Amino acid sequence: MLYAPPFLISYTSQKNGGAISIAQNLSRIRVIDRYSLMINFITSYNDSLLMVDIKRRRYWLDAFHGKDWEPFIKMGPSVTGFRKRKEKVARQVRPGDYFLCYLMGIHRFIGVTEALSECYLDDRPIFKTEVLPVRFKIKLVYELEPETAVPILELKDRLFLFAGVTDISALATRIKGCPMEFEHGDGKIIYQAIKDAVDNPVRRDIDQSRNRPSKAEHSEASKGF
Repeated sequence: MLYAPPFLISYTSQKNGGAISIAQNLSRIRVIDRYSLMINFITSYNDSLLMVDIKRRRYWLDAFHGKDWEPFIKMGPSVTGFRKRKEKVARQVRPGDYFLCYLMGIHRFIGVTEALSECYLDDRPIFKTEVLPVRFKIKLVYELEPETAVPILELKDRLFLFAGVTDISALATRIKGCPMEFEHGDGKIIYQAIKDAVDNPVRRDIDQSRNRPSKAEHSEASKGF
């Protein structure tokens, strides 16, 4: 469907002729020129809509225990998996969508992977602790180290995710149940923060005593590579 800009009236055409309705402020332009102008403008306007709306990438949470990220990277990440009860949500993920990889315990975003397939079911064991049969073929887009990963608290003033959240422990009730879709604006902010951290890494110390998920987090992600 084509969408005309708000200050233009519609035009209609038929095989052997047509009728043109134009904005009043274009009334002194020759009909043929007005027609060309409107077609060109509407085409450009709708091209931009197609780029923004029809194929808009979506952003999803993929959470990891601290001990699982390094083995995930070492095996050459080509597959990620989720619990069977998440199949309904997972079927909303499309090829080209991004998974924003999050390290629980230290509360940092550590990478980005891209979905290369729609989800599929496979119960062959490739993860150590769980089957995680709802799977996607993926490719690694960006990778950070735990020390250079992006602390979620550094983004809290910019994320809708933090609306009404007063502390990091309360956030754990929202950062769970992956794959969880981020609000689009949040996803773009997190993605850009990860990309910037790859381009300009900043090392931050990690309290290893906190490099373990809380009970709430532990129940929601267990890749176990």
